[in-house]
Amino acid sequence: MIKSVLIRLSAQAGSQFREVYTGCCIVTGEKPKIVSFTTTKIIMGQAERLTSETYIYRARVFRCMYRIKPIELKGEKMTAANAAEYYLMDKLYGPKYNRILTLRQNANDRLAKIAQTHPFHEPNHTVHDVFVSGVILAKKYGISGEDLFVLCVSLLKHDLGYCEKYWQNEKIGADETARYLRNLNYHKQVSDHGHHIVMATQLPQKPITRLAKIGCDSDFSSLGGYFLSAGLALLKENAIQFKLGNMPKDYKLPENELEWLIMQKTFLETQHPYFTEEAEKLFGEQRKLNSIEINSLITGLKGSPGRTLEQLISLEDWIAPQLPA
Repeated sequence: MIKSVLIRLSAQAGSQFREVYTGCCIVTGEKPKIVSFTTTKIIMGQAERLTSETYIYRARVFRCMYRIKPIELKGEKMTAANAAEYYLMDKLYGPKYNRILTLRQNANDRLAKIAQTHPFHEPNHTVHDVFVSGVILAKKYGISGEDLFVLCVSLLKHDLGYCEKYWQNEKIGADETARYLRNLNYHKQVSDHGHHIVMATQLPQKPITRLAKIGCDSDFSSLGGYFLSAGLALLKENAIQFKLGNMPKDYKLPENELEWLIMQKTFLETQHPYFTEEAEKLFGEQRKLNSIEINSLITGLKGSPGRTLEQLISLEDWIAPQLPA
């Protein structure tokens, strides 16, 4: 969903912005409302002087279709996004850090073009979810230099294949990752490693190296986040792609809420055990709470089908059903 917005920011006079985040903004329209930081992504724009301290930022805002749960960092006095940014600046230095900024903007812009038909695999999934999670995990393991750079490149390119095809598109992002690294004169062993990091995210996941394991865990950090919100966005995406004829022939959409919740329970409890200990520490506790919530909802429906598929995909975000008395 793309909307015009007016956003007040503090900035220096005449500053030019390409990428800005803010705690909240007012979305214009018939019924103006506040959009929180975690669901807001400003794409492009320019600040204009309003007073000595306040500016109006005219931009387009992309609303994430699912909530991204902020990572809680014990002992840190900053958000995970800020911690990731400071870590990158500290460990990558000038040219490499600037290349990552460019790649991040490129991923954002390319994925924004397919966002209406990909409510899950849109910019926020890659830029704010997978990328941030991956850098935080890298920070936990003290990964820096070339390994950190290769990991960041792979994370930012891992879903770009969706811009060309829907099903089993990982090879597209993997090839692009390897090609990018080769063009920077990295050895074949390094470019092959980047290729493996992306290919390892294809189901069933089979990561070999530690960086690939971090990539897989980052891609499924939502299991330990707002899982049902993310799951609903993916359901919407699958419904769209099913109508477009892009899903496998044997794929079947759930007919109702009970079927969907059982699918979510199965995936959450049987798929993707985290490959790294640090991912389990970061996301494992919330993943267990998500499992308890889903089982409670299934029990609470008492065999009732709940809402229909059409009612589910019409929701703006996940809202728990009214359970039978």
